[in-house]
Amino acid sequence: MNNDLLITTLIDDGVRYIHLLAVAIGIGASFFADFNVFRSIRSTVDQALLDMLHICHRIVWAAIVVMWASGLALIYLRTGFVLENFSPKLFTKVLVVTVLTVNALVIGLYAVPCLEQRLGKSILDMPKSLRLPMACIAGISTLSWLFALALGSSRFLANGSAELFYTLIPFAYGSCIAVALLSAVAIGTSQGKPSLD
Repeated sequence: MNNDLLITTLIDDGVRYIHLLAVAIGIGASFFADFNVFRSIRSTVDQALLDMLHICHRIVWAAIVVMWASGLALIYLRTGFVLENFSPKLFTKVLVVTVLTVNALVIGLYAVPCLEQRLGKSILDMPKSLRLPMACIAGISTLSWLFALALGSSRFLANGSAELFYTLIPFAYGSCIAVALLSAVAIGTSQGKPSLD
């Protein structure tokens, strides 16, 4: 291996490592926040929970910024930003990180403020008009992080055709949103709150 190829390979490996590390940190912070919200679902929202959510949200934003920076660097190294060189998997990666970015914005502008308004109140007492969108946001977040992880590690997806991704993406997101909504409705119903608030 000549020196130029060695240097290019090392740079590619280094950027890819940073990219995967950002995914790992982002998924860890996101799942930690979701776990603590779910664990607190039967108790009242307190300041400690809100402080933890703000910290996790900042970590997620940092991870997303690093994912974009390292991802764009990898795209340049591997395709030179020539669209004809983009694989279906690469288009899907860009789509998933875009969804994560938009979802993080929605979490910061909508989900966290909703929980702040519940300070001293139970999450279970939240009306459906708030609970269902919150469930969708959590479901999209969970699926997107898992999808990002799968795209970075799966050999099967690495060689996936455009038709595979065209089928997989709407099915995965549609199923996840449906499960999230059904779970939110079931939890509300189990608490004897069948009203449509």
